[in-house]
Amino acid sequence: RDGGYRGPVVTSFAVCDDPRYFYDMAESICSGMGFVLHGKNGERISPQELLKVEQAKGRGYAISSDEELRMMVEVAQETGIVLDPVYSGKAYCGLVKQIEENPEEWRGDVLFLHTGGMLGMYDKSDDLQGVLAEGPPRSRHLFQDPGAADDE
Repeated sequence: RDGGYRGPVVTSFAVCDDPRYFYDMAESICSGMGFVLHGKNGERISPQELLKVEQAKGRGYAISSDEELRMMVEVAQETGIVLDPVYSGKAYCGLVKQIEENPEEWRGDVLFLHTGGMLGMYDKSDDLQGVLAEGPPRSRHLFQDPGAADDE
């Protein structure tokens, strides 16, 4: 973020196309609505300053790796939340990867917005059988702020 905007940024995880596509789409939607983003001092703000797009496509659109399927099973078993293998599962895997690789960038509260997609599970039922047979998941999906222990 090299512009003047210093406010909150939304991180999204692209499961198709590349980040440039989503920045261009955000610009197009805003422009089509006659909406121009301005900062506190009237400077124009680009979508790249408000939105950080991370690539989470993995092996390809709607092609799940064993690790992605395993993570979806873990989340379902640990939390009761079902993620789909096309969209929310890949996005969640991207989020977990980012948190594990860059924990300092994810301190504090993190909100993962699950937008649905359960019908994508039907196509992966055979693939999921092998993952389910592996046994209990490792516990890593109920995140806590690493600094929270210091507050007690």
